[in-house]
Amino acid sequence: MFQAQKNLKLTSADAMYCFVAGHCNNTEVTEATTQTEASAICDKLYGQRWTKIGWNDFMGVLARALELSTTHHVPKEWNVTGWNSLVKLAHHEAEISAMTACAMGNFQCDLAYCKMNYCNSPKFRSRFGNLSWSYPD
Repeated sequence: MFQAQKNLKLTSADAMYCFVAGHCNNTEVTEATTQTEASAICDKLYGQRWTKIGWNDFMGVLARALELSTTHHVPKEWNVTGWNSLVKLAHHEAEISAMTACAMGNFQCDLAYCKMNYCNSPKFRSRFGNLSWSYPD
């Protein structure tokens, strides 16, 4: 997965997701977490909203990430007006991605992927680590 994301130039988007979604701070999910336990954690984190997330929601996040990775600037139509606005958008996108992982049954796999590839990487930690505790107003 990491190599595929690297080929698509999406490692920065993935790293941001890992930190903003709180995956790098999550100690509740382990390698032994079952699907049932992961669903209960998703309920705790997102209520029942994750059960209503759809493929189109996730594909929108992916399209925006691909656009950002190719243009290297935030499009005007995203209405980003500053740092707080950008963090709020990142949190929204990360939440949709995390809830999609819950709905698809791979939430615990996302956390393992994040921890293996991004959370302890000095490169990604220095760029996105501060976002682990950023929440929108």
